[in-house]
Parts: sequence; C-alpha cells; structure tokens
Amino acid sequence: TAAGIPARSPYLPGHRAADTTADARNQAAGAMLDSLGPRAAWRADSVWTDLKTDLRSVPAGRLIAIMNQGYGASLGVTCAFCHVPGHYAREDSTWKHVARDMMAMNTRINQELLAAIPNLRGPNPVVNCTTCHRGQVKPALNLGEASPR
Repeated sequence: TAAGIPARSPYLPGHRAADTTADARNQAAGAMLDSLGPRAAWRADSVWTDLKTDLRSVPAGRLIAIMNQGYGASLGVTCAFCHVPGHYAREDSTWKHVARDMMAMNTRINQELLAAIPNLRGPNPVVNCTTCHRGQVKPALNLGEASPR
C-alpha cells in the first residue's frame, strides 16, 4: 500500500461497512418468506388472521417486504423492535401500537392533507416513514446548523 493506506478501503464507493441490523432483518424476512411457500401469494389476512391494519388485503409476501423495507429500514430497526420473534401476533409492544397510529396518520396526510394543497406540484405527492425517520427510530426534529453559502 502507498503511504500506509490500505488498497481496499471500506469507505470507497461500493464498499460500506456491514449493517448488522439490516442483515438480521433481511434474514428474518427471508426465513418468513421461505416458511410461507406458495402462501406468499395469498392475501395476508388469510395467512395471519390477527392483522389490524389496511395491509390485510396485500399478498402475504408483499406484507413481509413492506414490514422489512417500509418499516424496518425506515426506522433502522429489526423485527424484534415491535414483534416477539415467532409470536408476531402478540400485542404487548407499545411500538406496534405506535406504528399503527403512525400508519393512520400517514394515510390521512397522503389522502386528505396533501390532496388539499392546491399548488402542490407533481403527480401523487406522498410522505412515508422514511420522510421523517430517515433510518432512525426518532424522527429528525431539526436540520442542525446551516452551512455557509
């Protein structure tokens, strides 16, 4: 290596440090998909009868993807943040209830509030979990210091 710099740096494009949270979440999602087999194409509420959100009608495999990417990645958490692995129907997680309330808020923002802004440009503007959370459990509350222009 020149000047003591390793030839392959983890900071070079295409080389990033391992994300063990994402790895764990992806592994759990993959295992759940594998366990579904052909039931992955069935309506989610025909696979899991305890669902309490508007996601009941999506295919079961899609629900797993939504939970993995839409919720898990957006908040930077594993499934165990809201669920007890192997006992996903349990209702003792406060975070599970918060997620449902946030989903209702998100639906209202997208269907009612954004739709009521007359000069909002662009087809179907939407907000989602990532809009505020940006991979963190706690949403961003400020932008930090402004950079000089």
